[in-house]
Amino acid sequence: MPEFNLKLLCTTDLHMELIGYDYLTDQPIPNRGLLRLAPEIAKERQNATSLLFDNGDFLQGTPLADELANSESHVLADAFNALDYDAITLGNHDFDYGLQSLNGFLAQLNCPVVSSNATGLGPAVHDHVILDRVLIGDAGEKRNIRIGVIGLLPPQTTSWNAHCLKQSVHIEDMVEAAKAASNKAHENGANLVIALAHTGLDNAPPTQ
Repeated sequence: MPEFNLKLLCTTDLHMELIGYDYLTDQPIPNRGLLRLAPEIAKERQNATSLLFDNGDFLQGTPLADELANSESHVLADAFNALDYDAITLGNHDFDYGLQSLNGFLAQLNCPVVSSNATGLGPAVHDHVILDRVLIGDAGEKRNIRIGVIGLLPPQTTSWNAHCLKQSVHIEDMVEAAKAASNKAHENGANLVIALAHTGLDNAPPTQ
């Protein structure tokens, strides 16, 4: 039987670290930033079927982010498009500048945006997406595959960002939303489902 490989690449908690510079201490940080990662990402995507995701908290975190919060030509959107991300999900800090700013940024992206447990967001955000890809086998064989992608963020986001969300966004329990979105993806033909979960490990009971 031929072996088919799918390579998954994911950035997370970028916090607008693009060029690896600490603005507080006014000095470069060579081992940080999306600019440093870009050549590694390009290298990993050669000669293999790969998917590139971001797991949220990309939009806020540096003075540059504050300056560009409402930009109609956002440098991070340009970077995501140039690196050809396959999909991204949202983190709680991506709401820090408010929904208008977030939706303005998302409208500049070429890749789909998934957030399966949040409602009240803009038209650019979906509860799941299906990616049609071709896997390459170890002897050059090709096989079509349909990959579902879902995204999840903490329900506490509505409390943490209550000052800018103003009850316009509702975020459901992550586990129940993941089940529902995964089922939808399978119903729409997904052979497998990938969850982009902006979360940690916790034994606490479900919350709304």
